[in-house]
Amino acid sequence: MRCLMAKICLLSLTVLSLHVHGVTVDKFYDREQSAIDYCIDWMEDNGDLQLAGTVQTPLLFSVRGDVLCLDGNFTLGDDRKVMSVIEAVEMNDDVIMVIRSPGGEIDSAMTIAEWLLSKNSTVVVHEYCASACANYILPVGDRKIVLDHGLVMFHGGAQMDILSDVADEVYHIYELKGQEGAEENIEAIRKDLQRQVDRQETLMERAGVSRHFFRWMDLYAYMPEEERLKHCPPRTHMRVYSPEKLSTFGYEYTVYQGPTSQEEIDSIPLLRDLEPVICYWD
Repeated sequence: MRCLMAKICLLSLTVLSLHVHGVTVDKFYDREQSAIDYCIDWMEDNGDLQLAGTVQTPLLFSVRGDVLCLDGNFTLGDDRKVMSVIEAVEMNDDVIMVIRSPGGEIDSAMTIAEWLLSKNSTVVVHEYCASACANYILPVGDRKIVLDHGLVMFHGGAQMDILSDVADEVYHIYELKGQEGAEENIEAIRKDLQRQVDRQETLMERAGVSRHFFRWMDLYAYMPEEERLKHCPPRTHMRVYSPEKLSTFGYEYTVYQGPTSQEEIDSIPLLRDLEPVICYWD
């Protein structure tokens, strides 16, 4: 919506209700559209990035006023880099983040998510937001916007159930090296994993998302293959959940223009010839 005269500019303060893909949504504010245009132009200068499961790309970011653009994979320490820049420019409380990310290190993502919770935030997904991005960054936004063909992809979160597999691997490595101390290493891993699970649950509670969301997602790994195939194609790694399914856990989009069927996902040029498969779950 562009301002044709001074009085019409007042309309930029009004939110208009629409109906997109069966979900009642809100039209973009002018300031959101301006932020989206700026960040997408900036991202295009970065070139095409890779989705999760392929080449990892470093996290790039740009700050302009109350707009934060994030592009790439979260790695250990990225939260400190981003926060140091944010604190230096003293962003106000009405923050717009436009993000394209395959996910990455969860503590870095959760630190940025916790900062967003202290703001009146809008989080906008351009092209894709996967793993730690979908788990922690997007759900904390007061307004959650998924742009045209945007993919919000999940495969699970921090969970204690993986500890037994990790322990077996640690024991195997220590045995091969003929070293002692495997138990101490496993206990340190257990404590750190429990810390991440507790932090994850606190974050979801503050965002208004059910703590059962991650537990429900993790059930997929324990389904018999016959049951999994009722929901997803073979070799599925990432899952795109329908807005209706996510809303049952309190994870609700403001604007959703992403795919609403497996056919739409399969037709997205970005995903052609990509393995593993991405599944649409409604």
